[in-house]
Amino acid sequence: LFDLPSSGVSALHLSLGDRSLLVHGSVVVAEDIQKCVAEAERTFGYVDVMVNNAGVQGPLGPVLSYPENAFRQVMDVNVCGVFFGLQAAAQSMIRCGRGGVVVNLSSLAAARKPENMVAYNASKAAVESITATAAKELGPSSIRVVAVAPGLLTGRLWTTQVQGQASARGRRFQDQEAEMLEGVPLRRLGTPEEVAGVILWLASDEAAYVSGSVVPITGARM
Repeated sequence: LFDLPSSGVSALHLSLGDRSLLVHGSVVVAEDIQKCVAEAERTFGYVDVMVNNAGVQGPLGPVLSYPENAFRQVMDVNVCGVFFGLQAAAQSMIRCGRGGVVVNLSSLAAARKPENMVAYNASKAAVESITATAAKELGPSSIRVVAVAPGLLTGRLWTTQVQGQASARGRRFQDQEAEMLEGVPLRRLGTPEEVAGVILWLASDEAAYVSGSVVPITGARM
């Protein structure tokens, strides 16, 4: 487990007991991620799975007035963070000679490119490009690189996204939410647990021939 000291991941670490290792740091600092991977290697002997899950949506707003600092922050966390994590994990996997799996978190936004989310959309498109390139380069070392692209999920991000889109379009929250849900053929939001289930499968031997792919988890929303 790797996150900022101020995050709530400490509770998860305590619940897992000695099955987990918690390292504090920032995904935008390559040295912090290298330290995390090195400590995991020392503690468990090797790193066979890396999930690059850190991400931020950033503020919603039109292209013409999108703040430079916000754009850079989204790119730092969502793109540089994924790249640094992938690089550190792959180096460790090659060093240990066991191969492994890297799972990157993309988003349906990379394909749909919703309005007022230019930084987030661009960052997730970059994640998918990194995934495909790395899968080609690292395949000969028995390292699989894949991505998942969740759609609309329950949680704080959903509320923030609906509020932002409603505000940008001058609509009520309820109307915006209803419109967005109409675009999901299953007519419901996904859950973080459902995304985790797909990630577990991708990291398992059952998905041993899956690499370079982006797996949508969208309830058929395209």
